[in-house]
Amino acid sequence: DYSLGERAYRPIFSPDGIWIYFSYADLGHRSIRRINVQTKLVESILEDDKVDFRDQFLSADGKTLYYAADRSGIFNIWKLDVDSREETQLTSVLGGAFMPSVTSGNVLLYSEYKWDGYKLSKIDLNVVNGLIVQAYRKPQYTFDVNDSIESISKLNAFDDRTIPFVTDMEWSGVDTSVTSIVDPDLRGQSGNLELKKYDDVFTSFSFYPAIRFDNYSKLNGTNTSLINQGRWGKLGGNMWRDFKAGVYLTSRDVTDKFTIFGGALLGIGSLESDGAGDFISPNRLVKLDRDMFLQVDYNGLPFIKRHWSPTVSLELTSIRRNVNNGLSIEEFPCISCLPDTSYADIAYDIFEAAIYFRSKLRSYDYVELGASYSPYRVATSSFISREYQAEIAGSSSRYYIGSRFTAAYVVRMDLPHQHSDIAPIGLRGWFRYNYEPSKLLKKYSIDNGQLNPEYQNNQNHSLELFARYGFKVKDQSLQVNLAGLAQLRTPGDDFFLNYYGGITGMRSYPFFALGGYRTVHSTLSWNIPMWKRIDRQMNRFTIDKVYTRVFTEVGNGWGNPMSNDERLKTGLGAELRVGLVSNYMLPTKFFVSAAYGFNDITVKLPEQFITPSGASSIKYGREILLHFGLLFDFEM
Repeated sequence: DYSLGERAYRPIFSPDGIWIYFSYADLGHRSIRRINVQTKLVESILEDDKVDFRDQFLSADGKTLYYAADRSGIFNIWKLDVDSREETQLTSVLGGAFMPSVTSGNVLLYSEYKWDGYKLSKIDLNVVNGLIVQAYRKPQYTFDVNDSIESISKLNAFDDRTIPFVTDMEWSGVDTSVTSIVDPDLRGQSGNLELKKYDDVFTSFSFYPAIRFDNYSKLNGTNTSLINQGRWGKLGGNMWRDFKAGVYLTSRDVTDKFTIFGGALLGIGSLESDGAGDFISPNRLVKLDRDMFLQVDYNGLPFIKRHWSPTVSLELTSIRRNVNNGLSIEEFPCISCLPDTSYADIAYDIFEAAIYFRSKLRSYDYVELGASYSPYRVATSSFISREYQAEIAGSSSRYYIGSRFTAAYVVRMDLPHQHSDIAPIGLRGWFRYNYEPSKLLKKYSIDNGQLNPEYQNNQNHSLELFARYGFKVKDQSLQVNLAGLAQLRTPGDDFFLNYYGGITGMRSYPFFALGGYRTVHSTLSWNIPMWKRIDRQMNRFTIDKVYTRVFTEVGNGWGNPMSNDERLKTGLGAELRVGLVSNYMLPTKFFVSAAYGFNDITVKLPEQFITPSGASSIKYGREILLHFGLLFDFEM
């Protein structure tokens, strides 16, 4: 009766019907056991804390057990004489051998993992059955994976340069175009292997079409009000304006040393067009709303062969947003006239290039150094000036020119368990310092019929802290999150406010409701399992588990020039979490949450903000907010 997370795999009966053989897994590797059908007694057949035994198969007479084991770190096929308990290794492959099966003609069939995927392989046991391959050679450097962190801390100071590589002298004597070597371990297989240095081998690019509705323009008002009013045509205009279509792509080196991930989405309805030709013209396409990114990771610099050799990440981002009447300009049509306001369409182009170096210190922590450059550009359309009685030409200039230099210490002391993806246990967090020199566009002036930008210089320093700790309470778990940010000097513009509402912060309030130059918020979550080990297939998805998360949150921000409300803000919510696997290998997480904020919050809008009602402030709080998503992880 396994009720504490243990699992039994691939049960098979012995030919006499007395025994059931199965693979058993608890906290670590699998072992092979058998249970007597009559007495219900369980007997361990193959078990070792450092070896994984799996994929058992019995011969027709029940006297020989075939299985896969990773004694050398690579899974190979072995056989066991059930009576004498003598083991014999039958394969010695480079990728891995699994799922053995022996035919009536004494031919061993098994699944072999190679550089281009799984293949079906075979060995004639009539030829190699009596040949025992070279004995397993114990590595020179070992440690017990069950030892405490303190007992293996000496490995941090280990000089791994002493681990031998193929020497230059050995390479100098090899003509890789004609030389081959024979591996005596490759019984029953091709023994000719070409000796050469490893070349990067990439998987083919995978493309994932995507569509998205951002709902940020509110061209004809909010969608909720349009639905309530039955104005379906206007609602369709909003949907078309905020519709995006595009594709995500990914590829990687088969050793996971080099990975590429990117995507591009275009808002095809974000600009009007003059017919089909203009709709697909390059001039219009480059001006559409867009979301583009590319991330390239390289694991370990080749000229630093140490355990702390950093992973290098290069990240590129390009975003464009078009805003109707987004620019307001104060004018005086005549000497005795009151001030008037003219409006022009505006477009924001955001570009960022960043590079990060992440070096592991120990198995559970690393340091990160990074730098980024962010030139944000704004383009204005032409408009008629009532003050100058002339058309003011459109212009393009940078409204933010910033750099960011960051240093962080990151710790990940998560405790592995079966449901760690949906109800994490242990500690995770980081502490980060940021230095951000920048220039920010403050206003435009008109000089000789041209709009000229005027900038403000800023030198911002900030500290960030995040910590998450989870612990079990019987079959449930509790989790505490704490996050805070402090600007060490008050910036001169609300552009630098830190917002902590919305889906990534306090979900009981909208994103822009909570902000400040110094912020802190905390969440207490109660994770309750509803259904576990579902293993239900639905098309390309496999449903694994369902949890309910109940949470309460509290937070505050200080120094917000648009709100002087410095009371603690509180909220309560619940979330349904569904853990899935897609395409048999990709972790997929679906969630839907509802949250309610207990505080009334009034945010004063800057004068340049335009609202359909002409209001100078917005009220938040005391409303139910819904969030849902389909991601790779529940952590955001």
